[in-house]
Amino acid sequence: MAGTRVRGLKKPSKDLFREALLDHIREAPVAKVSVSGLCRRAGLSRPTFYANWETLDDFLRHAQEDLAYGLVAATGADKDVNVLSSRDRVRSSYLAWFRYADDNREALSLFLGENGFAGFLRNYIELQGINWYKKALAASGLRDENPVASDTLANYIVSAHTGLL
Repeated sequence: MAGTRVRGLKKPSKDLFREALLDHIREAPVAKVSVSGLCRRAGLSRPTFYANWETLDDFLRHAQEDLAYGLVAATGADKDVNVLSSRDRVRSSYLAWFRYADDNREALSLFLGENGFAGFLRNYIELQGINWYKKALAASGLRDENPVASDTLANYIVSAHTGLL
């Protein structure tokens, strides 16, 4: 895998390009990012960029998907819709979500900020979360006890989570 040495450790080129994107968003709108600028910031070549992504749009979409998917994956919910099956599982799932959000606080803040992606919250976090919660609520068996429609409940839960970001 292409990469550069950082303090004796080889860092994957994809990580360097993601860091370059964050560096760019700290200074300028994501709409002004370019492959050349990312390569310059990452200290890597254009062929290395294109070995990983076909286009700049592919890279930008991938960066957003990775960050948003990480919120779900951190909880284990990407592999198990039964996370809501017990209080202990719900608690550990939420703690994992908050840990991931805290560990990725800067990237989330930059992606959601004025220089970030206009549709990031809606396109990736909310829609992914709402779809997952609908499945999890159906799998949990709580639907029978709950007078609130699962769509409404899923929207409420995800809105509460995203409000914390």
